[in-house]
Amino acid sequence: MWSLSSELPFTPAFTTMATPDPVPDGANPDLYVEDRRLASTVLLLRDRVSGPGVEVYVHERANTMSRFPEATVFPGGGVDAMDLVQPHPEMWEGPGAAWWAQQLGCSQLHARALVLSAVREVFEESGFLLAVDRDGQMISDATKYAQQRAAMERHELGLADFLLSEGLRIRSTMLRPFARWQGPPPSTRQFDTFSFAVAWPQDHDVVDPSGEATSAGWFRPELLLDGWEAGLVRLVVPTWNQLRRLCEFDSVSEAMALLDNVRLQPETGLPVQDPRYLHFHAVTSAKRPKRF
Repeated sequence: MWSLSSELPFTPAFTTMATPDPVPDGANPDLYVEDRRLASTVLLLRDRVSGPGVEVYVHERANTMSRFPEATVFPGGGVDAMDLVQPHPEMWEGPGAAWWAQQLGCSQLHARALVLSAVREVFEESGFLLAVDRDGQMISDATKYAQQRAAMERHELGLADFLLSEGLRIRSTMLRPFARWQGPPPSTRQFDTFSFAVAWPQDHDVVDPSGEATSAGWFRPELLLDGWEAGLVRLVVPTWNQLRRLCEFDSVSEAMALLDNVRLQPETGLPVQDPRYLHFHAVTSAKRPKRF
């Protein structure tokens, strides 16, 4: 029997696209674009130990999660109201909201919020903090901020307030625009998700998954796609597509260079008729073995 046991510490599975709830009354309209809730995901990348190619950090969502239970995903989530704040100039290093708005194809308010959301989600879900201290040094071990991280997960503390209180600032040059996926027509209240790529610093070893994950780790995208083909890995179509793109890169430096000045064009809806996704729909509609 085909097995991932030698390389996968977990056996994720396949899931279908979920539909978010309708926009609630009284919700902050700045969290939505054409009735789609803004969201961000982050692809943390590192070079393979041997041979060409990259590895990406993923986690398997707990089966109790309302969105994409048991799916294998990148760190990410919805933009929070606290991500909409105007950060203090000392809290931001690198290209600002105007540049990001141009690359992402959105307003400056949303661009700034998406970058803040990406940094926050990575910190909450992996323990990796995309920030530098007063001396411009990367935070190599963010475990000392465990209490603040927990407060963010409970939506009791915003990233901007945390950075300001600790004398830290975002280094936006670490992020690259990677993809934008919009859900089906606006009436279904789907997400408008922006994905970013980040090169994992070589001297960072600490990765601490949040309670949303049952397991997590670094994997070759080819391995995850093989697991999906075998019915062992649950992937939604945006994740599947982005894993396929990662297979094209021989190194993280190549990926980051090619993404250096990308302007995102949104993929909208479930691309059932798009020939690029025929294989995805053929495999997901077929009867496949259960997880083991």
